[in-house]
Formats: sequence, structure tokens, C-alpha cells
Amino acid sequence: MKDYADKLIKHKNMLIDELLKSPFNFKMWIPKGGYFIMTDISEIKVEDKYLVDEKTSEKRPKDMAFCVKLAKEYGVVAISCSAFYDAQDVKLGENMVRFAFCKGEDEILEAGKRMRASKASL
Repeated sequence: MKDYADKLIKHKNMLIDELLKSPFNFKMWIPKGGYFIMTDISEIKVEDKYLVDEKTSEKRPKDMAFCVKLAKEYGVVAISCSAFYDAQDVKLGENMVRFAFCKGEDEILEAGKRMRASKASL
């Protein structure tokens, strides 16, 4: 069990480093446990084209729009937090996304590389 805990701590630290090197200027909450790093995206601009679902024309919360942008443009997956709220409380989570560090080292490093490559398009 200690080996697994040590591995998670190493991966958490790797992901923190990659997020800090990204051009997105994430504000982060560093966990003492769990599998996720919570980030505040309130200062990150998300283009209008991502704020509306192209299939349903429904408006997306900002966090969902940011996650769609990351996935489509950079091949990086983050988890929107507003999805965990009731419809009337979605605003409470719309500036938060989380990143999982229960991934392999290569995946974490590749995500960081892809986010850094995005710098030219910000």
C-alpha cells in the first residue's frame, strides 16, 4: 500500500509541475489525499464557440466549455465540476475543473507537453 501511496504522491507532484508550466495560469488547490487537483479557471478566457453545444444548441457552463476546448484542441481531458451540482447551483462549480493524477507518468508528461504547445493559440 505504501508503494501505491508513494506513486500517487509522485504523480501528484508531476501534475502540479506540468500545470504550473502550462500557459493557462491555473490557480490550484493541492490535495493531501485523493486523485485530483482542483483548479480555478475564472481568469481563463473561453471562446464563445465552446459555450454552446453544437449538437443541441444548449448553453454550456464555462467549466464544461473549457474542458471541451482542452479535449478538442489539445487532446487533454479535465473534469468539469459544475456537472456535480443541481441545475440551480451550476454557477457554484462553473469556474472549477479538476485534473486526475491517477494516470501513468507518460500520460501526465504528455498532457503537460500538449498544454505548453497550445501557448501559441492563447
